[in-house]
Amino acid sequence: QKTKTKYERGRLEYLTTYRSTISFLTYIAILAVDFHIFPRKFAKTEEYGYGLMDLGAASFVICGGFVSRFARTNTPASSNSSSSSTIMLLIKQMKKTLPLIIMGFIRLASNKGLEYQEHVSEYGVHWNFFFTLTVVTIASSLWRRKISSMKLWVIKDTMIPILMLVVYQFVLNHYGLQKYIEDGSRYCSKEQHRNGIVKYLYEYKLCQYLCNFFAANREGILGCIGYTCLFVISEVIAKLCIWSSLQNDTTTNESTEEKKIENEKKYGHLVGTKLFTASFILWCILFFLEYILHIPTSRRSTNATFVVWALAQNVLGLFLTWLAFFLCEEEGNIEKHDDGKYRSKESISKTNVSVSSSSPMIFEAANHHGMTIFIIANLLTGVVNLSINTLEVSDGCAVIVILAYLVSVGSTALLLDWCGGVSGGIKSVVSFLSRKKSKEKSK
Repeated sequence: QKTKTKYERGRLEYLTTYRSTISFLTYIAILAVDFHIFPRKFAKTEEYGYGLMDLGAASFVICGGFVSRFARTNTPASSNSSSSSTIMLLIKQMKKTLPLIIMGFIRLASNKGLEYQEHVSEYGVHWNFFFTLTVVTIASSLWRRKISSMKLWVIKDTMIPILMLVVYQFVLNHYGLQKYIEDGSRYCSKEQHRNGIVKYLYEYKLCQYLCNFFAANREGILGCIGYTCLFVISEVIAKLCIWSSLQNDTTTNESTEEKKIENEKKYGHLVGTKLFTASFILWCILFFLEYILHIPTSRRSTNATFVVWALAQNVLGLFLTWLAFFLCEEEGNIEKHDDGKYRSKESISKTNVSVSSSSPMIFEAANHHGMTIFIIANLLTGVVNLSINTLEVSDGCAVIVILAYLVSVGSTALLLDWCGGVSGGIKSVVSFLSRKKSKEKSK
């Protein structure tokens, strides 16, 4: 039986490398920002503008959209439209996001009870990125459920999130929502807020507790709108630029080595063209929003300009990563023969061995267990901050701490991959303890 090539298996090394690179940069930034060695210009912006860590949170959501089930397949997670299945889907997603919810409350407890460093203008008083990821995961799944029965999904599934983003931006600009996010009070008072969104909350008789909760966490709650649009649009971009091309070019019945190489080369050109085109369109839209309509980028409100900027950065980064891999493969793995056909240099041998992965093993591990490693990295970040006063550590010690932390995160990723994930790791530990116990009894 012939071994499938990496393209037939859906193994895209450039995508694995890009996602893992974003993940490791995020792991480094979430700890390094607590030290003085981290330049303040790379920290999250307070009101308007661009920041490296602003891009990190958005990139994490976008990279998830690039490899979501909807992006990789022609159907969403569920296509049944009955109300009971919708409830079951909601319960399933709640179970899936339970680790994120737990981490969100752990982060909240550490912020309030242990005086952990926090910036209220980031997500609010009680909100954090784990709660945002939870809302995005559940909202996007319910989103797919509602449109799964629609025809012409490309038009509807692309235009609906764009329309929602346009409406959200319109409300931000013309109904005082942007100003409220930036300057509003952290509690509700009808006397102090006779205009704006708080007035409407009181008019609809929203209870005082919920109103205060919304006011205290308005950045995080309203930001879920922008992050959900970000995730859904990234799914559509990945589906159109990456996975649809892969499905079209690997479903042929051609089985010869020459045909496979030609299909891989054709796929590479097609993906590169689509990614470059998408990147160009996004940068043009960003220019139009910021310099023609004069809508500045706002991380706090996750407005339309921020969403387009994050998408443009990530699609361009993915294109450049693809370009590096494509040029290396052109140079190292594929050569054109006198008959005009392309053959891989590995095919010189008569064995039918597939092309090995070009991504480092640690990148493969981080890619397979991205969310688990992200949670572990945040836990280790909390341990470091509770163990030492990061603001008083010298630059040399800060580098040593960050390197040790990074080694720990990478080693955990490799260990999880070797054990087969969290469940596999638990089974291995239980098996080891049971064998040890049985040996002690035999003695």
